[in-house]
Order: sequence, then structure tokens, then C-alpha cells
Amino acid sequence: MYASLFTEDGRTQWPEGSAQGREAIRQSCIRIGQFYDGVSAASGARKPISLRHFVLNRIFDIKGDRARCWAYWMDITNDNLPRWPY
Repeated sequence: MYASLFTEDGRTQWPEGSAQGREAIRQSCIRIGQFYDGVSAASGARKPISLRHFVLNRIFDIKGDRARCWAYWMDITNDNLPRWPY
């Protein structure tokens, strides 16, 4: 679903690298999901990992039928590991 927010030639950059095109973006999302599934399984999670995304400080540059957007993308997760003091 996330990949459908991009145009066919859309591009995104994130810590794992970059992806261009909807299918490449979709595959990157699948790999990220598999990573978190592995973290959950390895830590013996007591509950499923919850991941929230926040997109902040968006800047749009629109020229005719082309547009670019820059933004901060922040992830917040409960990685289910014991935490001290909370």
C-alpha cells in the first residue's frame, strides 16, 4: 500500500539505501517487515512489534507536472526488549 503513494518512477531513500519505482519501493517495504519479524522472533516478544511512522517538515517543489518532496520520516517502535528504568 505504501508504494502506491509514489508515481511509477518515484524514488525514496532510507537507511537501507534507496529504491526507485513502485515495485522496488514495495520490495524494500517487504524486506523491512521481514527484518522486524526476525527481531520479534529472536527476542521472544511478548506482544507483536508496533511500528508508527511520522512524516515531518515536508517541503514540496512543484514545477508543472513534476513534483519533489523532502521530509523527515521518523519511526517509533516498541521493540519489546526489556528497558530500564521504564
